[in-house]
Amino acid sequence: MPEPTTLDGYIRVSQVRGRDGESFISPAVQRDQIQQWANLRGVTIGEWHTDLDQTGGTLSRPALDAMLERIRNGQTSGVVVARLDRLSRAGVADALKLVQDLSDQGAQLAVVDLGIDPTTMFGEFAMTIMLALARMERRRIAENWATAQARAVARGVHIASKTPTGYLRRQDGRLEPNPDAAPTIAEVFRMRANGSSWREIADYLDGQGVVGPYGAPQWATRAATHIIENRVYLGEARSGENVNRTAHEPIIDRATWDAAQQARGVSVPRSSREPAALAGLLRCAGCRFLLKPDRMTSHTGERLRIYRCRGRHAAGTCPDRVATLERVVWPHVETAFLARDDARVQLAGTNHAPAEIEALEVRAATADAELAAYRDDERIADTLGRGRYVEGLRARVAQADAAHAAVAARRGPSSALPVDLALRDLWPDLNVTERLKLMGEAWACIVLRSGRHAPIEDRVLFVPAGAAPADLPRRGKRFPLRPWGLDDPGAVWKPAPGDLEEG
Repeated sequence: MPEPTTLDGYIRVSQVRGRDGESFISPAVQRDQIQQWANLRGVTIGEWHTDLDQTGGTLSRPALDAMLERIRNGQTSGVVVARLDRLSRAGVADALKLVQDLSDQGAQLAVVDLGIDPTTMFGEFAMTIMLALARMERRRIAENWATAQARAVARGVHIASKTPTGYLRRQDGRLEPNPDAAPTIAEVFRMRANGSSWREIADYLDGQGVVGPYGAPQWATRAATHIIENRVYLGEARSGENVNRTAHEPIIDRATWDAAQQARGVSVPRSSREPAALAGLLRCAGCRFLLKPDRMTSHTGERLRIYRCRGRHAAGTCPDRVATLERVVWPHVETAFLARDDARVQLAGTNHAPAEIEALEVRAATADAELAAYRDDERIADTLGRGRYVEGLRARVAQADAAHAAVAARRGPSSALPVDLALRDLWPDLNVTERLKLMGEAWACIVLRSGRHAPIEDRVLFVPAGAAPADLPRRGKRFPLRPWGLDDPGAVWKPAPGDLEEG
């Protein structure tokens, strides 16, 4: 255990960007205050720990965790902070638990601006009061921010950090149509209302030279859907529950908006049809993006399932697009999956009739659908008022929960012994969704490389679950476009004529 006069210094700043003034204590100022305190008391600072852009509302922070680890390992006798709220603005109970943990390990906590030591009776009392005040301050800041957001929306301010394509942001935060891009956005809505595909809309945006809010080199189809879904083009400003329907000049009229939304629903909803056999698993070796399940008509008129790389993504264009027919790749994937050593499942028996449970499941699904319809229909809230709307929402949530509880209760703990089956025996009775779930538990993805004349077994790479690269492209994340290289997990293919070279 180090000498009692050796403590670690801890520094925290919630948000660094562009802040100054009395309310902002920079890392350098905090360090100076701690060092001066240590010099006056003959205390040695064993190590400095600094958390930047870290909120005090959580007790899990990189530098704080490292400091606590040093205390647990006996590498330091405790910690010094410039101000108590630098250590924590979490709830009193959580913060006091941290203080208690320090005390239980014989560690000290010194607070420079208070001059208190929580290992004494008076220090613990003072610490409780100060932590309560810190928590109150944090809640006050959060409430002030919520109030500021509501007032900003009421003034017509666009809260989001990015300016929507087709608009310019004024100095007061409100939007006004961009004379260069607004006509293009209006035409996009008309195109969709008249049945244009997302690919046609993305091509049109590229041809008009319109740049999206993130500055992507070209428009992806998903980005085009975001335009059609965004109510900002009706003149609305929104932030959570706060809505201003006349915040700025609209780019599109409501009739065209409604027609564009109707066009989005012409195809069968994805949730109501069975997915493709390998949807969400197959990836292109040329760019690592997921392959898109599609349909094509053969020369005999037969409709065939095909998986193909979209080619164009927000991150750029795939340098080596791949495609394959389902009837070519599926037999190989299915054989490989069922041939695994661990291809077994364990099913629990049941004492209840399947038809009875199925009826309860239908009732639960109906309750879920009614809840979703009520929750997502803004006209209901406008008609009933917020109080009655929330009351109705809670009632439907309770109804859905009760329906699912009935299903679980009726299934109950089975008295039948579990049945261990080879997956091959159960496989024919599984639907596509169940098969996808099982394959997703075994493989992180299946990578497909190009090579028209190469056998399918030489074009496919199975990546085990948990072994995929951390920067694998996925929805909601932006990663650079690059091919599946030799440095990626399991990236070993047998050489085959006509295949792309590794790179």
